Amino acid sequence: MAAKQQRKKQFVDPVVQGALIAQAVRYWFVSLAMVGMLAMIGWTMATPGFATLANDPATMSAVLSTVAFAALAAVVVCPIALYDLMRMSHRFTGPMLRLRRVMRQSAAGDRVAPIRFRKGDFWHELAEAFNGMQGRINELEARLAEAESRPSSDGLEPHESELQAVG
Repeated sequence: MAAKQQRKKQFVDPVVQGALIAQAVRYWFVSLAMVGMLAMIGWTMATPGFATLANDPATMSAVLSTVAFAALAAVVVCPIALYDLMRMSHRFTGPMLRLRRVMRQSAAGDRVAPIRFRKGDFWHELAEAFNGMQGRINELEARLAEAESRPSSDGLEPHESELQAVG
């Protein structure tokens, strides 16, 4: 059994991996803001002392409103971050699903139109490579069909050398 080959380079697709890293950095800054807000809440609670806090309705109200705001912010930020991550991942999963579908159609012998990914999607160069490959397949199939439909000089099936000339 062959040894598993290790990758030497980790940053292989700067566009996709760079976008994911940039997204992670944005989430990190949002989480830092949330942690900062929670630290302020903790500082507010600890400064007057817990016993004083319970006896001072104005301070207790201020702390509770800050806690409520932090909880609301956490509840709002999480679904926004998840939705944003879903939209971001769609920029690379959508093209791959489309490419897989079209490749299956081509493998089944169906003619497929050139594929184009949406603006903002990743892997446009992969669509171009697929279109080039599919164009070559279409060309070879057309030449093969032409060779098969052309009667040979002796009225028999096309000679093997004629079919090899197509490929």
